[in-house]
Amino acid sequence: MSSEDELGSIGTVFPGSPIDKSIGSILPQIDEEVETLLEDSFTWNIPDWNELTNPKYNSPRFRIGDFEWDILLFPQGNHNKGVAFAIGISRPGNGDTINLINKSHHRFNALDTDWGFANLIDLNNLKHPSKGRPLSFLNEGTLNITAYVRILKDPTGVLWHNFLNYDSKKVTGYVGFRNQGATCYLNSLLQSYFFTKYFRKLVYEIPTEHESPNNSVPLALQRAFYQLQVSDIPLDTLELTRSFGWDTAESFTQHDVQELNRILMDRLENNMKGTPVEGKLNEIFVGKMKSYIKCINVDYESARVEDFWDLQLNVKNFKNLQESFDNYIEMELMNGENQYAAQDYGLQDAQKGVIFESFPPVLHLQLKRFEYDFNYDQMVKVNDKYEFPETIDLSPFVDKDVLKKTLDSENKDKNPYVYNLHGVLVHSGDISTGHYYTLIKPGVEDQWYRFDDERVWRVTKKQVFQENFGCDRLPDEKVRTMTRDEYQNYIIQRHTSAYMLVYIRQEQEEDLLRPVLESDVPKHVITRVREEIKERETKEKEIREAHLYVTLRLHSIKEFIHYEGFDYFAHDGFRLFAEELNDSGLQQINLKVLRTTKLSDIFASIKETMNIPQERDVKYWKMDYRRNSTLRLTQPINFESVNITLQEALKKEKKRTMQTQYGEEGVATCFATDNKSNLLFVKSYDPHTQKLLGFGHFAVNQLQQLSDISAIIEDSISSNEKLTFYEEVQPGTINEIYMKETIYDADIDTGDIVSFEFSKFDGSSKEYGVSNEIPESFEFWISAYAPYDDLARMVSKYAHVKPEYLKILPFILMEDLC
Repeated sequence: MSSEDELGSIGTVFPGSPIDKSIGSILPQIDEEVETLLEDSFTWNIPDWNELTNPKYNSPRFRIGDFEWDILLFPQGNHNKGVAFAIGISRPGNGDTINLINKSHHRFNALDTDWGFANLIDLNNLKHPSKGRPLSFLNEGTLNITAYVRILKDPTGVLWHNFLNYDSKKVTGYVGFRNQGATCYLNSLLQSYFFTKYFRKLVYEIPTEHESPNNSVPLALQRAFYQLQVSDIPLDTLELTRSFGWDTAESFTQHDVQELNRILMDRLENNMKGTPVEGKLNEIFVGKMKSYIKCINVDYESARVEDFWDLQLNVKNFKNLQESFDNYIEMELMNGENQYAAQDYGLQDAQKGVIFESFPPVLHLQLKRFEYDFNYDQMVKVNDKYEFPETIDLSPFVDKDVLKKTLDSENKDKNPYVYNLHGVLVHSGDISTGHYYTLIKPGVEDQWYRFDDERVWRVTKKQVFQENFGCDRLPDEKVRTMTRDEYQNYIIQRHTSAYMLVYIRQEQEEDLLRPVLESDVPKHVITRVREEIKERETKEKEIREAHLYVTLRLHSIKEFIHYEGFDYFAHDGFRLFAEELNDSGLQQINLKVLRTTKLSDIFASIKETMNIPQERDVKYWKMDYRRNSTLRLTQPINFESVNITLQEALKKEKKRTMQTQYGEEGVATCFATDNKSNLLFVKSYDPHTQKLLGFGHFAVNQLQQLSDISAIIEDSISSNEKLTFYEEVQPGTINEIYMKETIYDADIDTGDIVSFEFSKFDGSSKEYGVSNEIPESFEFWISAYAPYDDLARMVSKYAHVKPEYLKILPFILMEDLC
């Protein structure tokens, strides 16, 4: 409502309102925990509406509390047929009868100072009478606009927050989990366990030094808990779900939270066996209940005591937690045809039921919000209103004999059956769709937080309790009379309810929620997580600063000479790169430099990085990918001055990668002397070693024949054998080049790769020579089921050829066919 636009103000303002209504009746109380710091109103009197010809106007400013307020008015409408201002308008002199008030709320901040209603009233309705209103809002052109303001003290810090640029860690000190789409209730359950701090300490004590987080639930949980302690950003649960063996969305939809809870506890219990924390989970999560059948007329009772990790309580037809517990221990009378056959007493009237002998320090209550509906033949959600208290005394549900012994003990001043609410796991939606989040009280302080996937924020008691009780179905007549906002709030309230409650024994609350220290965490977990956080921060910094740098990818002729694969050398875009084909000491060099660096300094750094003497001349070439995805030289890079910055040079030269050319000992080289020459790269293939290696580079005139290159190569290797040449086009494609073709006719251009080998064909009718060193035949015994590799190794011993160079083919003697 406040505006920074100084448009010049018209009219006058005066305190109060001409409408006989209190602020309390106009602006209802939002939440009993949200304190009203100040409330006031002021009225802007516009003397003549018809003179408002500008697009917008400001009222004179009026001070309420520590802020100055004004009303921003769009008399011609704000891009629609309406007038945009807030909050009330009235006819001067008839304010009590001719008025219109619209109310809402907003969170103002330094960046968001203008806010109001885009369609408070239609312009025609403003200027003219209407049905039920004999007078217009204008009284001879004058109009009153009244602003009612209530300034609130926000105990949560996020009331009406839009969560733009919201930092959970900075505001609350806590982080959440990313929503992975299928993890449903897992995020809520993990947060609940994380803030059960004694449990977190037990998890940290499980030995996991030699385990992998992908198949170890304890280690994955340790890592997740520690990351929640130290991370500044939300986490994902992929590592933990993989350790469960749940890799698909179906894994979660096929299980409920109780099953997940049991799987988690079973895995942890197994890993705790034989360690100092064996059995500790039972001490904090397991209670005991007694199932009994007690005869009424004889002294006989049959009972069985069982452990329980959690309790499933009925919700339907019950108003609150107290009634559900009453229902849980409700006795069933066994009489008539349903009498109990008591040992030694025959059929007897009896009482059958369940009673509790002990409750665990941390009590998990599963509320049965989801049940099977036989009428609809499907699962449905019970949305009825169901209340749960902040503190509950469970002693009425404990066996009387056990209760008497407990309360008569030396700790009789304390009631071990009083429990405080610690966590509320909530589902908002219906059976097929919805959203899960949790509300947790992290410590003994009475402060609650909402953990909603990535975001965490503080909430009020109303948001913990009343907003998660659910809502009874209202009569259709009442629903039809609701406004849009009222109906939306009704639907949200009806479909939002708690499905799991976590209570902690009051007398042990301080011990169970005592802060976890860094010293409680295994050192190997700290080390690894800290390393990962550092790596992530480094990558994030690189991304933030990427626009300041350029990465030069440098290659030299050395790489080409020692490289056995396709192209000149291994590079990022080559999908067939094999590490074993490339000398590890001659890999691509990435040089990261600031864009503001001078070229002279860059060239000096290149020479230093590639161990090139500073005084040696180096020629730089631009490289780019061709349409067939091969990387080839295109043209030399010529800079007019080396005193310009890289940024200035990049505006002139668009390069992908850089090749350095300089004289290298042992490399066949022939440099160009004119602009009509093409720079070719030559490889040699040795059929005996099965290796294809770089041989050198040559600058040749386009009119030269390939035989000229052949002569240069023959001279350099002192050989009279004839050579066969091929052009390396792309992976899987080579073309033979004939000796009498010119470079131009062979369509060979700068950057192309030509390979040669010694000719296999000597012109005689016998195409291939036969080695006399290998016997014509040899025999050996080998299993008929031996694999091919074993056969090749045996043959290689007799043929004196490496097994990988052999190709063994079956043959059939003609006499076998007769």
